[in-house]
Amino acid sequence: TGFNASVDYQCIIKRQVLFGELAINQNGKIGVLQSVLLNLSPTFKTALVFRYYSNGYSSSLGRAFGSTSHNSGEFGIYTTSSWIVNRNCEVYFYTDYYHLTWLSYRTDAPVTGCDFGISTQYAITRYSKLSAKYTYRGKSQNTSDNPYYREIGETLRHKVRLQWSNEPYPFLKLKTEADWQLNRAVSDQTNKCGFLIYQDVAIEIAKCGLAFHTRLAYFDTDSYDERQYAYEDDVYYTFTIGSYYYKGIRGYFVVRYKYKWLSFWLRLSQTYYIDRQVISSGLTEIDKPHKTELKLQAMFSL
Repeated sequence: TGFNASVDYQCIIKRQVLFGELAINQNGKIGVLQSVLLNLSPTFKTALVFRYYSNGYSSSLGRAFGSTSHNSGEFGIYTTSSWIVNRNCEVYFYTDYYHLTWLSYRTDAPVTGCDFGISTQYAITRYSKLSAKYTYRGKSQNTSDNPYYREIGETLRHKVRLQWSNEPYPFLKLKTEADWQLNRAVSDQTNKCGFLIYQDVAIEIAKCGLAFHTRLAYFDTDSYDERQYAYEDDVYYTFTIGSYYYKGIRGYFVVRYKYKWLSFWLRLSQTYYIDRQVISSGLTEIDKPHKTELKLQAMFSL
């Protein structure tokens, strides 16, 4: 058995917001979050978040802000800002510097990490937008799978995302996205890359209750570590984020039909790998270079 107790506060001083929380568990270990929101001007805003979770602190029902899934053995400072350049352009950027004081996933020693990102969104027209994003992560982790001694090495990750969305007609939406990632191991100076590009087409015919969503994607990564993620449309009440790795082509097609009290969804997706003839291993092994998934869903509303 165990318990957690916490106290939080919020203070507003001339449009500036100061808030935080202090928590303690049954072992006397503490967790601290301290934040401030600064409205420096009508077009520029920034926020700072300080976090500290002592070794041994845990909360079974809580999930606070942090770089790991468990809020324990970590402290860091996170900053983020937004800047409205003009009526058509906005810029966002963030930094996160943190230190893990205990072991974590794929890291068998205390390490320090640093994240940085900047993104911009530009409205070409009322129905067409272009966005670009760059993120950097520098973190140390295990460089070998030796069970007796695992060396810790620094890995630098660079990611670039370009996206163009367009709505040429009220019933038609288009989105094109390209993602590129570079992982660089500082110890042996090796580089590994991953690339993803896809085209989305969405057609909605409101008069007859029909909607179509489709995607065609091409991906090429040097290993699983350079995998790319992208949100995918799915049936109702289902949330899917596709993981693209190795080399291949993936596509899916979703159709929705709605008539009075009846709604019907059909989703067909397939991934075809170019660089291999067998997919996965063990009980999930597929002795073909492709895998197909079919989903059907019907909903009655009375």
